[in-house]
Amino acid sequence: MQTELAIIVYSCERNYKMWKVVMHFFKKFWYDCPYPIVLLTDYDREGRGIKDGFDLVIEKDSTWAEMMETALEQTGATHFMTWMDDFLLCDKVDNQRFGEYFRKAKELQAAFYKLCPANYTQLIPCDQSTAKIKKGSAYSVSTHAGIWETESFLSFLKKEWSAWDFERIGSLESERISHEMYASLDYRIPYIEGIRKGKWFPEGVRLLKENGISVQDTGKKEMTLKDRFIVQAKAVILSMNPKLVLRVQNMVIERKR
Repeated sequence: MQTELAIIVYSCERNYKMWKVVMHFFKKFWYDCPYPIVLLTDYDREGRGIKDGFDLVIEKDSTWAEMMETALEQTGATHFMTWMDDFLLCDKVDNQRFGEYFRKAKELQAAFYKLCPANYTQLIPCDQSTAKIKKGSAYSVSTHAGIWETESFLSFLKKEWSAWDFERIGSLESERISHEMYASLDYRIPYIEGIRKGKWFPEGVRLLKENGISVQDTGKKEMTLKDRFIVQAKAVILSMNPKLVLRVQNMVIERKR
């Protein structure tokens, strides 16, 4: 497979029920997607996951970083868009507009062009719709929807990183990235993060119901009021000093290892 841009959907075997859900929304809201949609997961040993609709399925038992390296090698893509298995499209994607965003990322020679607001990240305004991401700031690199330049991504990546290491540790090390990074000030691609800590946000549940999909069929539960309160409380704490919170998280996790 040779392509200029690939959409890489990262998942794992235990989330196999989400593969059908993710593809349902791609087929509904981006049915004319001109880019290959790649499912990247560890081995589906029992063959339970429905992989219909994906242009390529890559199964590899390794770290997230090494799995991403394999996916990018197999696609041959000069750029790629990150996508997690709990991201759900919620409105029509316009190919012409998306193509304009892709061209802008290339014109800027961006290592990363985030296609949604960069919450908790320090930004330097460029124009009315785009800002430069301050390297080394919290969540300056992210697995949220965005266009990565493959060479910049791979030269920065560490083989032992999980997706969460990439965001937590990588953000504080992002000054190693040679090219600049940018973020849109609004959503350039309509999607929601449906799940946090294995449970559905209310807006995710609502989207499922509107499309005739049962929460039970996804293998996940709905958030309780307590769950939602904890998520909101963490967001408030993070907003107070994002970089400090990230450093503390990294310290705690390193001590546990």
